[in-house]
Amino acid sequence: MIAGCEHLAFIRRLDISLEQCITALECWWAAEQNEHELSVGGGTILRHADAESPSSLCRRRFRVGLDRRWPELALPMELEMARWSSFRRMAFLELVPRRAVRPSRRYFETGHRFLDALTAGLHEHATQRCVLTGAI
Repeated sequence: MIAGCEHLAFIRRLDISLEQCITALECWWAAEQNEHELSVGGGTILRHADAESPSSLCRRRFRVGLDRRWPELALPMELEMARWSSFRRMAFLELVPRRAVRPSRRYFETGHRFLDALTAGLHEHATQRCVLTGAI
């Protein structure tokens, strides 16, 4: 995380496990039939932001661009999915800016809209059955 940006992160807690979140994201990605990016709530999630092992289910990171209209000007963000608690089957999402940002009304509206849409989509795809051919 960039120093000074801690208060500019967006966090959501989900009432589904991390494993269910990852499976739901994989199903969503498969349904969209785009192997490189997933459009969500005005932003775009790009596959494999880092070189973490795909089999590691304790934490996943993705690159996110928060403006689909002008992708080259999109604010680079990092989306992290992790376990909320080892006792409960809960996960959390954290969206963090990858460069210094000017906190504005538009920044907060866009970030919240993105995470709200992502959370709703993950819940929706977690309840659906899907057959996966590959993994994120």
